[in-house]
Amino acid sequence: TQSHGEVRTDSMALVVIPARYASTRFPSKLLQLVGNKPIIQHTYEASMKAARVTQVVIATDHEKIRKSAESFGATVVMTSEACKSGTDRVIEALRTAGFKHDIIINVQGDEPLIDYQHIDHLVELMQQEDGIEMGTLACPVDMDTASSPHVVKCVLDHSNNAMMFSRSMLPFSRNQVPTRLPYPLRHLGIYAFRRSFLLDILPSLPPSDLQAVEDLEQLRVLEAGHKIRVGIVDSAHPGIDTPEQLETIRQIYEEQTRGTA
Repeated sequence: TQSHGEVRTDSMALVVIPARYASTRFPSKLLQLVGNKPIIQHTYEASMKAARVTQVVIATDHEKIRKSAESFGATVVMTSEACKSGTDRVIEALRTAGFKHDIIINVQGDEPLIDYQHIDHLVELMQQEDGIEMGTLACPVDMDTASSPHVVKCVLDHSNNAMMFSRSMLPFSRNQVPTRLPYPLRHLGIYAFRRSFLLDILPSLPPSDLQAVEDLEQLRVLEAGHKIRVGIVDSAHPGIDTPEQLETIRQIYEEQTRGTA
């Protein structure tokens, strides 16, 4: 146990929400409203509810997102438009602002219905073993949903480390046999990193053929021989890549709001 005046940086967790303005498939989507709040505000407020997180920041490349985020009280770090991925933006935010947290959670900005308990689950996963360099989450999904290449599947070893992520059906079920885990498992786009791995190792990993083939940046980590620990949760709402998905999320949000009114 620690006294209230002592902060152990080795157990502190920071959420960074990378918020790119010029999304290829849906420009300015993070400022679209769900209910009466922009998507990025819902994501931020859900992240703030996580009990195991000590700070939440938004890392953006655009003044419109900065102004929106500051209007609802968020801490904002400005980053370059040249960042190629959300992970690159998280790394730049850490280096720019000098945050000292040991566990970094990358929460995608387009997940307004993210469950804050999933964030806590991921932080707890990282705190269980010092040797875990990177973590993520997955949930069971039905076969129809899993058949889409937009849904990324994963398979795990006996320590629940990822063996592979793929847009193809994984595992392909030639024989309907019972499995230890509830396959197929849908990979959720939330990541946890040990600080040293994120800043010192990940940027220098060699290029990955698998990453290029599947267009999945986490495969660069696996192909280089590093492990990604996977926590399994019951279910999760998808993020928003298209206007059609935004309408679906709005409908779910309205149903949830009516249910709690």
